[in-house]
Amino acid sequence: MHFTNGSWFRSTLFIFVLFYSNFCVSFDADILSKVANTSTWNRLIHGWEGKAQITDSSFLLSSGQFSPSLELEKTLALIQSDLTAAYCRFPARVTFLASELKFTLPEELMAQCGELKRFIEFVPFQKLELVFSSEVTSSASSMMGHIFLKASGHNSGGSEVAHSLAYFTEIKTLNPLKLMYQSLISGMEGYFLVRPFYKDVIQYKENEQRNLWQFELDADPDAIKLLQLHLWELKEVDITYYFQSFNCATLTLEMLALLKPDVLLERSLFVSPVDVVKAALNKDLVKSTNIDTSDTWLFAALIDVMDVDAVKNIRKIAENPEHWQASLNAETSDLEVEFAQVLFRHTLDQQLEPLTAHQLEIKAWQESLSGSRFDFSRYKHPALTPQDSAIGLKYIGNDENGTINFSFLGSGHYLFGDNRQYLSESELIILKANVEYELNKQSWDLDELTLYSMKSYLAGNDISPVLSSELYLGYRTSYDDLLDSHAALEFSGAIGKSYRIHRDILSYSLLGAGLAADLSMLNSFYQVKTGLIANLVYDLKLIVEAEHNSGKLRHTSSQNTLSFGLNWYPSQDISISFFAQSLHGTQQQKSILSLELNHYF
Repeated sequence: MHFTNGSWFRSTLFIFVLFYSNFCVSFDADILSKVANTSTWNRLIHGWEGKAQITDSSFLLSSGQFSPSLELEKTLALIQSDLTAAYCRFPARVTFLASELKFTLPEELMAQCGELKRFIEFVPFQKLELVFSSEVTSSASSMMGHIFLKASGHNSGGSEVAHSLAYFTEIKTLNPLKLMYQSLISGMEGYFLVRPFYKDVIQYKENEQRNLWQFELDADPDAIKLLQLHLWELKEVDITYYFQSFNCATLTLEMLALLKPDVLLERSLFVSPVDVVKAALNKDLVKSTNIDTSDTWLFAALIDVMDVDAVKNIRKIAENPEHWQASLNAETSDLEVEFAQVLFRHTLDQQLEPLTAHQLEIKAWQESLSGSRFDFSRYKHPALTPQDSAIGLKYIGNDENGTINFSFLGSGHYLFGDNRQYLSESELIILKANVEYELNKQSWDLDELTLYSMKSYLAGNDISPVLSSELYLGYRTSYDDLLDSHAALEFSGAIGKSYRIHRDILSYSLLGAGLAADLSMLNSFYQVKTGLIANLVYDLKLIVEAEHNSGKLRHTSSQNTLSFGLNWYPSQDISISFFAQSLHGTQQQKSILSLELNHYF
C-alpha cells in the first residue's frame, strides 16, 4: 500500500482502514493530516522544518523520501501488517497514534516485547531530571557543558536505581581543521547511551571536577511514559552528530518537547546545553533544583563568601590534619566546617600511603557530617549567563581613519562579556565573522574570521593548581612596522597562571607562540602578556592588558600593546564596551579608541 504525500492529503474523501486481530478502525484524511502536523508526532520522528534529523532506515521508515505525512503512512502500514512488531519497535509512536486516533491497544502487547519489557522494568521513570554538567572552556569536548536526562525510581526488584540517558559524540582527532569539518559539515558518529547515573558522577564530578546541576521536571505522567517509550526507540540507531544543528542539546530539547511542546519556542539558531536549561525554566517545566558540587567549584565558592580571617584559620588547621577534629569546635561556623571538609577530602585523595587508624577515625567523623549545608542553586547559575550567540556594532577611531564594524558570533562568549556566572574568567568563540566599513575609503573589508578561540583564566587554589591557557585559530588583523593593519591567518597558543587577588579582581600572565601566514609568507612569533580583570560596582567590568610580541608578520619588528577596556552590562543580554589601545612599534606609535555594542541572542 503506498500513497504519495500530495494525493494522500489532498483527498478529503480518502479513508484509511486499519485492521489487527478482530479490530477495525478508519480515519479520514483530515484527521491524519492533523496528526502528521502535531508537535508530538514530529518530535517522535525528529523532523525539523520539513527535514529528517535522524535518517537511519531502522528508525525512519520514509528514509530517502521523508515527510511527516509519509512517515505516518508507513507507520500505520506497519501497524496494519504486524501490530506486535510495530509496537515492539516503535512503542511510543503506536501509543501516541492509539491516543490520537482513538483505538485501543491489547493489554498483552508489552508482554510480547521481551527487551522492551526489561527496559521498562529496569530503567524506571518515577522521577525525571534534566542534568547539566558545567562547562570546561579549555577542553574541546566539554567547552559548552553537557546536557542529558536522568531517570530514577524503584526497579521491578524493588531496588532504587538511577540512569543517565545521554546523546554524545567522541572526538577522535587533534587536528582542529579536521575536527571543524567533521563537526560542522560531514557530521560525526553519535551515540545514545543509557547507563547507571553514578558513572557520570564519577566522570564529571570526581574526575573532571564539574558541577552536576539536576533539575527535577514537572510533567504529566502520561507524557513521561511516552518519553520513556521513545527513548527505547532510539536504541542502536545511527545518529549523525552535528555541532551546530543536532547536538546533545538539540536532541534533549526535543525530548523535553514531548513533555511540554512549547519549549521548542526557545529553539534558536544554535542550541547549547545552557539553552536547554533556560528553556525548561522559562516554560515552568522545573519543579526543583539541586546542585552536586565538585570540590574545586565548592572551594572557590566558599572562598568567595567566607571572611578572609576564617579562610586563614582553616588553612592553618589544615597544616596539622591529625588535630582537625579537635580544632573544629562548637564555635566553628558551618562555612568553616564545609571548607575544612573540602580540604580534608583533598588531603586524602593526594595521600599515596594507606590511611592511619587516626585518619580513618577522622574520615568517619567527616563523613558523618551532613552534606553541603548551603543552597548554591542560585550561585553562578547557568540560566543567568548571557545567550551564546551575538551580533555586534562597533565604531573604531584612530589617528588616521574611522571604521564601523559589524560582527556575528556563532556560539560562545567574550572575555569582555559578563562572565560573573561562570566559574572563571574565560572566552569561547566558535565561528565569529567581522566585517568593517572604512569611512574615508567608503569600502568594505573582512577584518576577522575566527574559527575557534579559547581563553581560560582559572585561578589555581589549594586543591586545584591549574594552568591558564589560550588557543586561537582563524584570520585576524596584525600590524607591520608602520602599524598599518594587515589581516593574516593565525594559529597560536599560550599558557600561564592566573591569581585571584580579591574575590572581584583577577590577574593573569601567559607566554605563547604561534604562526601567521598570508598568500606570500609564513612567520613564527612569540608573545608575552599580563593583565588584570576587575568586576566593579554598577555592573561594570574593567580589563587592562599589556602584551609584547616579536612581530606576527614577516620582516616586522617587536611590538608592545597596552589595552584598556571598560564594559557595562545594562541587561543580561546586552553589553556596551569602551576600548582604548596604545600600539608601540620600532618606528611608529598609534592610539585606537572604540565603542562597541553587543546583543546576545
